[in-house]
Amino acid sequence: MTRAALVMLACVACHRGGSSPDGPSSCVIEHEGGVTQCFEDVGDTAKVNGKKYCDEMRGEHTFRVGQPCPREGAIASCTKRAGTSYERVERCYRDEDACRARCEKSEGVFAK
Repeated sequence: MTRAALVMLACVACHRGGSSPDGPSSCVIEHEGGVTQCFEDVGDTAKVNGKKYCDEMRGEHTFRVGQPCPREGAIASCTKRAGTSYERVERCYRDEDACRARCEKSEGVFAK
């Protein structure tokens, strides 16, 4: 393999860890100094509307284009409207019971 090909391969491998406009966007919500929830916009329509919904959230919130929710510390998740352009995943970091209740109310699929 040529040196140029090796350099290109290394650059591609490094870039994989960054954000991607094709990947999900996310809205990270923090209360009392830590992440409590994160909404990951998977479907195309969800991605388009994600920033608007994120801006309406209470507490400290950060909208991240092309970056999924952090997996570290998540204790449960709820997938809503799976397989549609509105697909969104809520990741919960503190209150599993409240996460489960919100999930059931929205007819989502709860997972631990």
